[in-house]
Amino acid sequence: MRLCEEMKDGRIASYNFDLMFDGILYSAFVKCYLPDLYKKPTRDFTDFELPLARKVFAENDFYYLCSRAFFESDKDNKQDIEFFNKRQDLTEAEFFLDDSASKKDIGDARGKYKAYRNALVVKYAKNIFWYARGVKSEIEKLLNYIEAIGSKHNIGYGTVEKWTIEECEKIIFDKSMRPIPSENGNCLKRIRPPYHYFKRTRRCDFDL
Repeated sequence: MRLCEEMKDGRIASYNFDLMFDGILYSAFVKCYLPDLYKKPTRDFTDFELPLARKVFAENDFYYLCSRAFFESDKDNKQDIEFFNKRQDLTEAEFFLDDSASKKDIGDARGKYKAYRNALVVKYAKNIFWYARGVKSEIEKLLNYIEAIGSKHNIGYGTVEKWTIEECEKIIFDKSMRPIPSENGNCLKRIRPPYHYFKRTRRCDFDL
């Protein structure tokens, strides 16, 4: 099947634009069925039964038959650098200080109160596409829980306008579609969610 996300304003922020569809469903699954675990710190992770077909390539090891993101852009897939700022509001800080201290005694140039200005890579794309094999009805249900993708949702990036799913010709999930585990692969990639978990890393073939 072919999945399309229509974006609200066409901006998505990320530190890596190889956005894998199973990672999106993993987050949706937790929001739907295990909300108490969502954003809860943990030392280990569970392989939930996502409604996607699996490819087993070694004993007790597998990846999902789904693709990375493909971008359709009105601006020739343009990328840009934008900045976001954070500064502590110290307006009333002096009320919490000792009588002998003042607001200027708070170190706002260093430490936890330091203001910062960070760069963020932003891609412009009205529509984003993925390909997957799985249970369509369950995928449609889970996608209702995904309102934004990428980074910095709190300042408006990656907001989803709507999702659509359509049947398509059978897709071959090769290295152009996703990382494929291989002993002689050209890179190290994480092969299934959660993608920030280092134990998911394998040597893979992938069109970088």
